[in-house]
Amino acid sequence: MTMMTRVEDNIPAAHTGVIAKEETAFELIGSEQDIDTSVFGRPGATVTGFKPGHFRVPQIKAYYHFPADLLEDFCAFWEVNDGGEGFLLFGDAGVGKTSFAEQFAARINAPFYEVVGDRDRVLDDWICTIHMTNDGAKPVLGPLALAVKFGGILCINEGDKLRPAARHGLHSILEGMPLVIPQLGNKGVIRPHPYFRLVMTGNSGGYGDQSGMYQDSNRFDLATLDRFVKRRLDYLPANIEEQVILQAYEEFPEELAPMVVKLANKVREQFRNGTWACTFSQRAVLRFVRWIIIHADKKDATGTHCGLARALDLALTEGLDEDVRKAIHEHAKDVFGNWWTLGAANV
Repeated sequence: MTMMTRVEDNIPAAHTGVIAKEETAFELIGSEQDIDTSVFGRPGATVTGFKPGHFRVPQIKAYYHFPADLLEDFCAFWEVNDGGEGFLLFGDAGVGKTSFAEQFAARINAPFYEVVGDRDRVLDDWICTIHMTNDGAKPVLGPLALAVKFGGILCINEGDKLRPAARHGLHSILEGMPLVIPQLGNKGVIRPHPYFRLVMTGNSGGYGDQSGMYQDSNRFDLATLDRFVKRRLDYLPANIEEQVILQAYEEFPEELAPMVVKLANKVREQFRNGTWACTFSQRAVLRFVRWIIIHADKKDATGTHCGLARALDLALTEGLDEDVRKAIHEHAKDVFGNWWTLGAANV
């Protein structure tokens, strides 16, 4: 079955304003093709993907690591979704939930649409909005409608913060029912593309916050829970995270990578214990590394190297409660030892 589609062929002439200009400018979604799973760093099989070129395909981050079990489950979810299900990916802040879905899409050349859930969100915001133009009011499809119509992954970040009414609106779409857009009258019926997939991320598994750290997470009702595959994602094992650092920044001193990860895991531990009000996300780890490289020769007014301290502030601790900031810096001094004052350039 070909996925080759001309965008404008699917839009009634009276409603050519329904899709933003950048959507119509890219005429071909692309056709199906088998993608070797070596693109995930795990050769030996294939997964359905698309020809490259769609502007909504994310940029590949070559250093990204795909957890094997989660990748296996997600590939199965992508390939066969007869059950009309979404995929709920949950875990602590900063474990890389959105990055997993984004990088999966990047490897198979699938369009990726990202939205953020919040208590004030209504589903119509993601379906169709009215834009004023020189020719008058025109309806414009939102990310949900575009993903349903043309295929790809719609990722709802912080989905456990949505109100029940917004989540309930997704039920019929997940089950394969047409998406009806009243603004388009009798032309506003969109049937889900065979490769439309809905991913939701959150800090809880849909059963509410049981840790006390994410009190703004809502509990899902049973009807919503029954429509999602649920998988937990955790921080990377230390040795894998060290490899990610060195792949992302080849010039970074190898001796420092274990120290960075050790510090990050200490902060994460204290966050989970409720001691410190911050965590060290994988994104922040790479930001810390980048600023260590930038400030490798940084010295303070006394001539003492302060590059690591400056990098830590820029990556994480600036703006924190001062007692927490000092505690993290004191722990960093213990972890990095002499390098804290000698500077990364002297490793």
